[in-house]
Parts: sequence; C-alpha cells; structure tokens
Amino acid sequence: MLAGFGLMAYEISCVERGLTLMNRDLPPRFMYAKQWQHLTMFILLTLNGCIDILSKNLLPQRCVPLEKGILVLTFYVLLLLLVSHVQDSVGVEMHVHSLLILVVLLLMLVFTAKLWAPDTFQLAVIETFLFQMMGSWLVQAGFILYKPVSGYPWEDDNISDIMFVTTFFCWHWERAALKVDFPNYPGGGKRGCSPGRKSAKKNANEDEDDLESRSSGSPSNCFGFVAYSVNAGEKPRVKIKSTQEPSYSCSTRCDSDRASTPSPSPSPSPRKLRCVDQREPETHERSERHSKRRRAKEGIIDTFDLTWLGTPSTMATSASSHLNKGIKQVYMALPQGEKVQAMYIWIDGTGEGLRCKTRTLDSEPKCIEELPEWNFDGSSTFQSEGSNSDMYLVPAAMFRDPFRKDPNKLVFCEVFKYNRKPAETNLRHTCKRIMDMVSNQRPWFGMEQEYTLMGTDGHPFGWPSNGFPGPQGPYYCGVGADKAYGRDIVEAHYRACLYAGIKIGGTNAEVMPAQWEFQIGPCEGIDMGDHLWVARFILHRVCEDFGVIATFDPKPIPGNWNGAGCHTNFSTKAMREENGLKYIEEAIEKLSKRHQYHIRAYDPKGGLDNARRLTGFHETSNINDFSAGVANRGASIRIPRTVGQEKKGYFEDRRPSANCDPFAVTEALIRTCLLNETGDEPFQYKN
Repeated sequence: MLAGFGLMAYEISCVERGLTLMNRDLPPRFMYAKQWQHLTMFILLTLNGCIDILSKNLLPQRCVPLEKGILVLTFYVLLLLLVSHVQDSVGVEMHVHSLLILVVLLLMLVFTAKLWAPDTFQLAVIETFLFQMMGSWLVQAGFILYKPVSGYPWEDDNISDIMFVTTFFCWHWERAALKVDFPNYPGGGKRGCSPGRKSAKKNANEDEDDLESRSSGSPSNCFGFVAYSVNAGEKPRVKIKSTQEPSYSCSTRCDSDRASTPSPSPSPSPRKLRCVDQREPETHERSERHSKRRRAKEGIIDTFDLTWLGTPSTMATSASSHLNKGIKQVYMALPQGEKVQAMYIWIDGTGEGLRCKTRTLDSEPKCIEELPEWNFDGSSTFQSEGSNSDMYLVPAAMFRDPFRKDPNKLVFCEVFKYNRKPAETNLRHTCKRIMDMVSNQRPWFGMEQEYTLMGTDGHPFGWPSNGFPGPQGPYYCGVGADKAYGRDIVEAHYRACLYAGIKIGGTNAEVMPAQWEFQIGPCEGIDMGDHLWVARFILHRVCEDFGVIATFDPKPIPGNWNGAGCHTNFSTKAMREENGLKYIEEAIEKLSKRHQYHIRAYDPKGGLDNARRLTGFHETSNINDFSAGVANRGASIRIPRTVGQEKKGYFEDRRPSANCDPFAVTEALIRTCLLNETGDEPFQYKN
C-alpha cells in the first residue's frame, strides 16, 4: 500500500502543472495519456493493499473472498490498461510490453480460478512463480527501455535486439522457477531425499517438537488441516499441542470455547471475544516457516491431507448456538410436578415447513385420544387470511419428547380449517382413508430420507469457504474428518429418534460431502408419514442446537454433485410371501403406465423441484422416462438383487424428492399398485 502511494505521488509529479487532464486550447485534447494510465494502475494496486489491511487487521473476521475479489478486479483492469498502453509502441518497447501482458494475463487466469477452485498446492506454486516473473521482468524492462548510466540504448529497428528480448524473458522465466520456495508450501520439501538412519535417530526428539496440529475455529464450525512430519523409514508421529499455545483460527469462536481454555491474560474486549481472525498466529507462522525450512534441509517430509485445499470453511452458524447450553440445563433439571409439556407439531402452508408450539397438560396422556384439540393463527403460517385466521390442530400421533424427556410428549397433528375441512397441505387426512381401504393387504413402507447440512448462510457444512471439496467418491459411508462432515449432528439425531420411539432403521453418509441419510421403517400404512415427519422435526431441532440447517432441497448444489431424494421401499403381504416377485412385477407394470401422476405427487411443487434432480445422471433416472431394473440405481424403480434371487420381497421407487410429503408418496403407490387406478388424476372415492 505504501509503495502504491509512493508511485502515485511520483506519477503526479511527472505530469506538468499537477493533475492535468486536457489542454486549454481549442479544440481541447486529452494530455499525458500514458501517465494517467500509470496513475490508474497505481490507484488500483493501492486499493488492493488497503483492502488487504482492512480484512486482515480491522475487520472482526478476515474476509478472504473480498481479498481475492479485489485482487482479480485489479488484474482485470491492469490487463486492459496494458493492452491500451502499447497502442503507439513499436519495436523493442512493443515486444517488452507484450511479454509483460502475457504474464499479467496468466496471473489473472490463476486468480480467477482461485475464486471458484480450492487453493491447491499447484495453483499456489504457479501464482508465486508468476509474481516473481512479473516483478523481475518489470526491473529488466527498465534497463531495456531506458539507456543505462553507462551503455548504449536498444535499437527499435534491430531484429537482433528484439530476439534477445525474448531470450532474456526466458532467462527470467527459468530464474523465477528456480526461486520458487517449495518448502513453504503444503507437501513441499525435498521429496525423495532422506537422511541416513543415524541422522534420523539424532534428531528424533527435536523432530517430535516440530510436529504440529492445526485446528481451525471451533470443532463444530470449521474444518482445518492436520499436518504431520515423517522421517524416512519411521512411522508418523503426531504430537497434539497444548491449548495454551497459539491456535490457527479461520472462523468465529463462541464464548464457551474460550471459557474452556485457561488463560493468564486479562479478559479480551467484547469484539475480540466474539471472533479470532487470522492476525493471531502471524508471529508463530513466521517461526513455523523457518522450522519447515530446517526440516526440509534435514530430509524430513511435510505431508498434508490434500483431499481439498481451500480456505477452511468459515461457515455461519445461528446466534443461539453460541449460547451457554449449560445454563439451560440448570433450568431443565428443575422438577415439573405432575404437569406435562406437550409440543404440538404441524405442517404449514408451504407443504414443507414444520411449526410447533407447546401446551401444559395436567397429566401424562396414555393414548392419542387423551390429547385435546388446539388452535393456531393460520394467517401467520400461510394457511388462512387474517380476517378468519383460526385453524384447528387435531392430534394424530404421539411420541416421547427427546428434548424435554419423559413424561413430556411430541404430538403430530392434522390441520383443519374453520369449517372442519382439512387444510390444503393436510394430505394425511386423505392418505388415512386410502390406507384403511387396503389395510388387509398389510402395506409396508420404508423411506430413505436424504438431507444436506448447511450453514445459516446457505453454504454447505464443512466446505471450503471459497471453493469446493474434492470430487465425489470418498464420502459415501466415509470415515474420517476429511470425509464425514457433521457426524455429531447425525448421531444426536439418531439417538433422539430412538428415544422418541421413531422407527428409525439406520443412518449413513451420502455421496456428496455434508449430505447424510436416515432410514425410517418398515412402517405399516399411515405410520410411515407420521414417523418420517416427526423424524424431520427432530432433525431440525437438533440442527437448531448445533446452529446449522438441514435442507431437504432435491438439488442443493448445482453441477456435478448428487441431489437428495427420499427413495421409498414398498411391499405388501403378497409380495413378501413365496413367489411374491410376480406381484412386484405387476405393480411395476402399473407404475409404468402412470409415470406423470407419480412425478407430480413426488414433490410439493408438482415435479418442478424434482426436475433439477432427475436428470439421468448422479444415480437418478430421467424425469421424462420410466425405467426399472435389478440393482439399477439409475432406474425409476430398483429391484434389489436379493429380491431377484429369492423371488420375493419389495421394490424401491427412487423418484420421490427429499422434500416430498410422505403421505402423498405412499398414497400414490397405494392408489396405483393396490387400487388399480389409471390416468393422470386420482380417483375421488365416496365417504
């Protein structure tokens, strides 16, 4: 920044009579075109320095995207000005500037790539190399374009001089490549060089002190890198550093994180207590750099997990997640007497959102009939107008409350209008009637609910803040901090569902990082929808405590990433018995003739959400085509291989979206497979 101000002052002094833009003669003409271009370049470079200082030293949290954005903008304008700068140049001057433009163009492309791609080791090496090349060539250009103190000027019409300009450029290119300091980069050092056994033993204790573990921010908010050093012929040794030593922070840390670490220093100011930015480790980072060089000279190899290299996630979390949860537990431990808290849960007017409120009961209800009806303001949930806003809550299913614990209850309710007709999003009412019609066939369902964990800013949990994680492959059922993002949330949800009495079958990490799945079932009839909706509610409540969001969007991240579905497994008593495959094939044949009806029923927006997901790629079928196959995850209907071998069992409908209403999905399957409905509209049965 200081250099920029100095260059600006020098350029202004070069313009006669100060900042002269046009002459005073008629007709007026612009003056000092090249000087004004130089000044514009220096202003941008100074602005870039100011933004760097603001982000790293003045803001409560470092804003890496802002730093990168202004740097890219600077080089875009710099390239444009350089191209215009050589309009009247010829010969050697033209050639020198053309080579400089080439370097600036390459730097601009690297910075643009770093806006979207992770900060990989390769990009960092190329960036440093090009920066050294640009600086070195600018110095060389001064000696070429201006006559040295003792010497002769270059000649514009001398072909030999122009040829040697390119040769000198290549020498600078090679010099910059040799100067790139590899030990300063992740994975750098003298790869392939190893000290003798004696040397390794000699420095064993010393090396152990150099082993470092970086942790970025609080464990629930951010993922960082763990680095370790390995001597040739020895196993990796990791030394976890004391909490008293400087830590590397990339995101805000809550007050409770600070409270758990004793410190002899006075309490920091409120601003510093809320956030630790990347200024904190600067002095430690310098000493670490020297330590890396020494280890490289001794043949010790630094290795990093390169699954993804980007700026560690600075994921936004809710304000309530930073509250001290221990204080709440003091009050939750108070006795409540014989009173019972019943949390009433219902689906709002969007068909996707859940609402809840709590009432006090005089005693613990033993069955659903003992629960009273209630009402709520439908105008605030997109379900009625303000002039006639009362809506009725009719209890439909009851579960234990995993948040307040026994004897308190979770109560899933149906919503009815003022005239006692079911609300538009109360699909349970019709589904219950359809299930009762086929109860003798014992329909079983199992639904695989996929979801994606997000920060409150909509950024995927654990993803680099300015890029993407490594490509899909290692994350499905993955194990390890670099493969499983948010397992604590998943485990908490799993246990809460078991406590509540939800028929949860299991959980697993899905194909996309930060994407998970839980399975509900087998459930018979209407229970499928009740259990899945309450499991979703519990997931939202658990995520609320962790300060993150669980989204059921069918395609939360566009591009080459898997979407999220709610694959539905279905069977009847006849399908589960001997030779049940015959009934499975008959059901699939019926489904093939009613594809569009099911597509509309399988997401709340009539198929629009699913259109983003069902593309024929990423383990999905095409939304416009019906298909079926054994063990084929790219088909509309999948028959498990074991079912094909045993000739009985169930089939899986892979079309429902993650945000589907399970009542709509299960009702559609019953109507088509068991009630033999045809056409694109459901049949209206008389009461």
